[in-house]
Amino acid sequence: MPWVALVIVYLVWGSTYLAIRVGVQTVPPFMLAGVRYFVAGALLLPVAVRMGGSEARRADHAMRA
Repeated sequence: MPWVALVIVYLVWGSTYLAIRVGVQTVPPFMLAGVRYFVAGALLLPVAVRMGGSEARRADHAMRA
């Protein structure tokens, strides 16, 4: 099973370099970076919502004396 994860990381990571190479030829670099960050944020937003709000983050921190 670790090999499957390694292959997935290899393919996803490798494809980002190809996407950047193609993207920079067609889209201005700052716009490409903005789109990348927007897509990453949109993909991670459901994960953040599912993990809990500020109460869950407060509960994870060590109690201060």
